[in-house]
Amino acid sequence: MATRVYRGASGCGVPMLTIEAGLVFEGPSTASVQIMCASGDQLYNGTSTWGFPIACIEGDAIFKGASSWGVPVACLSGRRLFKGPSAVGVPVATIDGPDVEHAAMAAAAYLLF
Repeated sequence: MATRVYRGASGCGVPMLTIEAGLVFEGPSTASVQIMCASGDQLYNGTSTWGFPIACIEGDAIFKGASSWGVPVACLSGRRLFKGPSAVGVPVATIDGPDVEHAAMAAAAYLLF
């Protein structure tokens, strides 16, 4: 199933993210943290030093730790979702399959399947 994972990026590399049409990550924020929802459930709560939130969904941590760019290492149901930053801080992403955004593509305005 082709799932759009990244669409666009901010100057600090905070992308928009959708998982199975549910809104997971919306818009960038340099300091404050927006509340993210998926199917009406609060998904993100709290902030890290870089303003990236601590996330959980149904009790499972999604975002945990941070890279040198402040982009967290993420996993969803045991699968790594964010894997390392690109030159502009946009991470390579995987979700239950192959990479969907590569460092070479990080400068692209959006990623569509």
